[in-house]
Amino acid sequence: MNAVELRSDLHQLIEELDERFLKAVHSMVSVYQSSDSEQEEDPILGYETDGTAVTTSVFLAQAEIAIAEAKAGKGITVEELKKKSGQWLERIK
Repeated sequence: MNAVELRSDLHQLIEELDERFLKAVHSMVSVYQSSDSEQEEDPILGYETDGTAVTTSVFLAQAEIAIAEAKAGKGITVEELKKKSGQWLERIK
């Protein structure tokens, strides 16, 4: 998808978000757009696998999203995870 298509798709998705999830997304976007001087006040908590820094506020926003998804019933059970991880291990043997 190009940037125009992504924006259009994102606008549609935003319309469907509940308020709590919307607040978490808003927080992530706000942090992303903040200046470097503001980010110095928001300590780096860790890094993504690609080396992108994760600030405390981004981590908290991501946690809010994960909590909202869990409360909405999105996710898998431990049994489903064990089954899937077994399948992954079979592929690498």
